[in-house]
Amino acid sequence: MDLLAENNNEEPGKYSQLLLKTPDIQLDLYKIARKRGLLAPHMTIQLRQFLATGFNIMVGKLHDLDPRMQNGSIFPQTKYDTARPCFNYMSQWLRLSLLKCLALCLPEESRAELDIPGLYKLDNPDWLPLYKKIYGYLALLRAPAVILWFFFQVPNYCNYDIKGFRQVYAGMCEYVTANWNPALCFSSKKNDKDKLSFEQATLGTTFYYNMVYHGQSNKDILAGFVKVLNTVYPELLYTAPHINQIVTPATYYKLKQDKGGLLKKCLELYEQKYIIRSGQSNQYSSSIIHNLDKLGASTYRKIKIAFISQKLAAYTSVFRDRIGIITNLDRAYFEPWIVLFGDEKVIRASLAMDRVVYHYLEPFLKQNRVIFLSKINVVANQKVIADHAFDIIMYPDLGMVQAQTLLAHARLAPIQLTTWGHSDTSGNPEIDYYITSKWFEQTEDLSIPKRNYSEKPVLLSSLGTYYYSPRKVMNEIMSPPNQNPESKFLRPIDLGFAGTREPIIIGCLQSFYKFNPEFEAVIETIMKLTEPMSRGGHPVYLALSNSITFNKLHLSRLNKRLGSYTERIKWFQNKSPVEWLNLVSICHVMIDPFPFGGCNTTLEAFDYGIPVVCYPSRTMINGRFTAGFYRKMGIMSCITESPTHFVQQVIRLIQDNIYYEHVKKQILAAKDCLFEEKESLLEYQNVLYNLANKHLVISN
Repeated sequence: MDLLAENNNEEPGKYSQLLLKTPDIQLDLYKIARKRGLLAPHMTIQLRQFLATGFNIMVGKLHDLDPRMQNGSIFPQTKYDTARPCFNYMSQWLRLSLLKCLALCLPEESRAELDIPGLYKLDNPDWLPLYKKIYGYLALLRAPAVILWFFFQVPNYCNYDIKGFRQVYAGMCEYVTANWNPALCFSSKKNDKDKLSFEQATLGTTFYYNMVYHGQSNKDILAGFVKVLNTVYPELLYTAPHINQIVTPATYYKLKQDKGGLLKKCLELYEQKYIIRSGQSNQYSSSIIHNLDKLGASTYRKIKIAFISQKLAAYTSVFRDRIGIITNLDRAYFEPWIVLFGDEKVIRASLAMDRVVYHYLEPFLKQNRVIFLSKINVVANQKVIADHAFDIIMYPDLGMVQAQTLLAHARLAPIQLTTWGHSDTSGNPEIDYYITSKWFEQTEDLSIPKRNYSEKPVLLSSLGTYYYSPRKVMNEIMSPPNQNPESKFLRPIDLGFAGTREPIIIGCLQSFYKFNPEFEAVIETIMKLTEPMSRGGHPVYLALSNSITFNKLHLSRLNKRLGSYTERIKWFQNKSPVEWLNLVSICHVMIDPFPFGGCNTTLEAFDYGIPVVCYPSRTMINGRFTAGFYRKMGIMSCITESPTHFVQQVIRLIQDNIYYEHVKKQILAAKDCLFEEKESLLEYQNVLYNLANKHLVISN
C-alpha cells in the first residue's frame, strides 16, 4: 500500500475560490430575501427567521454541498479508504464551506471581509475582532451548534499555526462565555430536535481531542472551554442528591451522612489489613485481625466506585491500562462498577465476540455491576449515575469521548478522579484529582506537573497500572486453548518486506496525528542515512500504521519529506491484536514520536525485547511514558536528549549488532517489572482509602 502516491493537493485559500455543488444563485439567501421583499424595515423578524431557517438547512447538508468531501480532493478514494470520516475529523475542512454559506446570508457589502485567505484556519490572533463578528452573525442565525464546532473543534495538525490557533481559541472561549445569548442555550426541556442539535452533532471524540498533540500545557485553555460548555448547556452542572457541599478554605464534597458509621468501619478494617502505623503499604500482612467472612453484610459498607469510559467496552489502550486495577481491587473493601455508553444489547453482543474484554468484564456482567448509558442524553445519564450514589467516580480518559466528558461536568460523586487515558488535564473544576506517577512526570521541578493539571495531582511511586503482558494475554486468553499463536506468525517477507538479505524494520506504529514536521524531519534523516545499506542488499524498511483515513494535505506533507523512499515504507491498516503483535515482533527497533509519544505500543515492543528510541518531553506526561518505563527498568541508553541524538541512536541500533543485542538482552531481563506490578495495585487501593477517609467520613 503506497499512500504517498499522487496525493499532492492544494487548499483553496478563501471561500470565493470554493464552488459548492449547488450554484450560488440557488443558495444566496440574502438575494432571495430581497426578491421576496423581506428587507423592508417592518419585515425584520421575518427576515431573520428566513435566514436562520435557510442557513441551518444548508449547514445540515454541508457535507453534501462541499464537493471536496466526495471527489477525493481531501480524502483519497482508494480501496484502503472506504469509510466515511466522522464529522469531527471532517469539520476542519468544512469551515471554509461554512464561511461561504454564512456569506450568502449577509448583505453583499459585508461579504468581502470574510473572503480572506486562510481565515477558516482560525490561527491569526490579528483577526480576533473578525472572528467575534462571525460569532455575532452565527448567533443572529440561531446556530449554537455551529458556533461550537466552528470555533472550538480542534483540527488535526496539517498546515496551521499552532501558537496562533491557541491564542484565537482562548480568546474566543472568553468572548463566547461573556457574550452568550441565554436564548441559544441547549436544554433537555426543549423539543427533541433542539436537544439533540448539540449532543447528536458531537458524537465521538471531544471538540478539543487534538489539543493534546500540541505538546503544551492545556490547563488554562481547557478550563476556558469548560466554562463555554457550562454556559451554553447549563444542565451539565448538576449535583447528585446524596452529596453535601461543604465550603471551607477549599471546597469539599462529602456524603450527606454515613449512616451507622458503616463506611467508617470499612476504612478501619482496610487500615488494619493494609496500612501500618508508619504509613507504608502492608502487603497482605499476617497481622490481619478480622475474618471478614464472619462479619455480616450490615456490619460495614464497601467503598462504591464507578469506572466510567466508553473505551472499556473494547480492547483499547484505555482498557489495557486500567482493567488490571479495576478487576483486582480487593472486593472485601471496594465495590467496583463499570459504566459504558451505548445500546446494552449491542454492547453485550460485541463483548461476546471479544475473548479478552469478555474475560475481564464477565464477572461484572454476572453481578449486574455494568451500567449502560446513552451516548447522547447526558441529562438522563446524570440521573442514572446519581441513583447509584457512588462514593468515588474514576473517569480514566476524559477528553477522548464526548459522552463521558460531558457527564463529568456534573458532581455525581463526592470524589471524582481522572488519569492518563487521554494523558491530559480535564480543565474541569468538578474533577478533584489526577492520578499520575513519578515515573512519568518531571519530578525535578514539581511545580511543572502542578501547572499542567486543573486537578490536584496525586503522584504515585508505582507505575499506576497493573498492566498485563500483551504476549501473555494473547497466549492465555486471546487464543483458543492449546494453541500457540506465535507459531503462526507471518515472516517479514510475508508482510511485504523483501530483500536479498534479512530486512531491518523500523517500526513507528502510532496514530498519524502524533506526527509533526519536526518528527517527520527525523524520519527523513533516518531513511536517508539507511539508503546505502538498502542499496547493498540489506534493506531498511519503515513500518507505519494508519487507523483512520488520512487526508491528502497530511499525505502531501509526508510526500514532500519521504516521497523518494516510498519503496521502503510499508503502511498497515487496523489489524487484529494477534496480527498486530505479529507486526510488532518483526520490528528491529521502534521509534517513539515526539512530543507526544507512545505507551501501549512501547510495552508491546518491550515484551519482545525490541528497543524503542525516545526523545521525552521536558514537561508533559504524554511524551514521557517510554522514558518512564526505561527508568523503571534501569535502562537509559535509548532515552535521547535531542532530535540529532535520536537519529544517532537509531542508526547505532541498526548498524552495531553487538550493541543492539546488549540492549535487547537488558530489556528482556528487566521487562517483568513493567507487568502486573503489585505496587501499583496496592498504591491505588491506598489512594482510594486515603481519599475516602478524607472526604467521606464525617460525624453523624
